[in-house]
Amino acid sequence: MKSVKTNYIKIGLLFIAAVALPAAIFATPGTTAANFLKLPQGNRAVAMGSNYTAFAKGPESLYWNPAGIASGVFNKGRLNYNRWIEGTYYGYAGYRHNLRGGGLAASVTYLDSGSITKRESGRESSGSYYMRDISFDIGQAMTITGNFRAGVSLKFIYETIDKESANSLAGGLGAQYSKKIEEHYLNAGLAVMNLGTKMGYGSKYPLPAVIKFGVGDELFDGRLRGSIQGDYYISGRTINGAAGIEFVASPTLKLRGGYNFGQKEVSFPYGLTAGFGLKYTEYYEYLFDYSVSMSGDLGWSHSVGVGIQF
Repeated sequence: MKSVKTNYIKIGLLFIAAVALPAAIFATPGTTAANFLKLPQGNRAVAMGSNYTAFAKGPESLYWNPAGIASGVFNKGRLNYNRWIEGTYYGYAGYRHNLRGGGLAASVTYLDSGSITKRESGRESSGSYYMRDISFDIGQAMTITGNFRAGVSLKFIYETIDKESANSLAGGLGAQYSKKIEEHYLNAGLAVMNLGTKMGYGSKYPLPAVIKFGVGDELFDGRLRGSIQGDYYISGRTINGAAGIEFVASPTLKLRGGYNFGQKEVSFPYGLTAGFGLKYTEYYEYLFDYSVSMSGDLGWSHSVGVGIQF
């Protein structure tokens, strides 16, 4: 059995290399489609600077690292609502189901622009239109060894603007490794996401495919967690970084903070993030999370989420 699991590990790592490295080498910078896929999911991750690839667990793993679907022993449901910048709304709902040796997850994500006024060449109003983006995701992961997890995901993407629409299929895969060393509990994660078909209205553009790598450490029996992450966007050949911490103040309260690097189009303090998580246990575990992030000249973005573990 051990040799079989070892072979799975080798196959998985070779597949990541075979898919990700040629894409990174031969991609040319340019416009990408479905850029709402870059918007982070889960208030815990957002509050820690959009930095969750190493620690990913639950249905949010479909965004950060599919291997995290295998992490944990609870069934878990999540709902998130984010009043984003410029009057747009961003929402997410996901569910992770525990399986023997792993897990299965599904989620839906949407972005709604709200009503946008149409303008003629003379700037006079001629009605209104909407921009909407939606993604349906499924994924599965398994524990290969006690320290190593691997997972895959698949998503269907649909966009509409006024009377035009476009769609695409994309996949992702990832791996996580965790190891206790003396008083530390080290975590590492690698994921390749949004590998799929081009999409657009008339002209077709690649999806925002990305390679994510993160490492994290847990101290004081898990009461303090810190992690850093780097994201390489293949089509744009850009690199973003993030760092964050989480402090377990009590069994019911977690405090979080972080910073997201690499965004130069807006002024400081873009990238500052913070938030907290509350847990109430009464037969089931009920979760409430809040995060806030600073978008420089664009203002603050607030997000709330609720969840249940059973």
